[in-house]
Amino acid sequence: FSYPPYELYYSIIDMSLDGNLGGVVLKNQVVLQDTLNGGIGAIRHANGRDWWLFMVKHGTSTIYKVLFTPYGFTVSSQSLTNAHYSWYNGSQFASSCSGDRFAYTTYDSASHDSYLVRANFDRCSGNIYNDTTIQLTYGSYLWGAAFSASGNNVYACSSTKVFQINTNSFMVDTVAYYDG
Repeated sequence: FSYPPYELYYSIIDMSLDGNLGGVVLKNQVVLQDTLNGGIGAIRHANGRDWWLFMVKHGTSTIYKVLFTPYGFTVSSQSLTNAHYSWYNGSQFASSCSGDRFAYTTYDSASHDSYLVRANFDRCSGNIYNDTTIQLTYGSYLWGAAFSASGNNVYACSSTKVFQINTNSFMVDTVAYYDG
């Protein structure tokens, strides 16, 4: 394992092998090569069959989008308008239950501040829009993000706080503090 990662791989498992327990028939095939951040995410395509996979290009606001179908995959990218750049770190992507929004956290190694990036997602076209960045910490790291079941809130946490962000108004509330 190297950091930052430089490749995204895939493998194929044939579930008819080994008494229907499955067996690997193709392993470690390169999907894309670039300087990437560690976070990865997946959202099911609106057709209910295919999957979108996401990764952030290191030091940029560019999101790689990989569409996996039964026939293979296609790779595209999109630069977000308002996303804070990820420097050597980006959390996993969290998605709302409906798949129409996602969020991830970034860390700026120069300022040591952390940000939440939240965006809307079109599950049919793969288009990302209405991206917004919210600075949540000054001088500390965020450990990831998760959506509420309704999709109306996204949560992020540092070592000492849990933040609740309203996904419509972007109001931030600290809902828990570490008390030792």
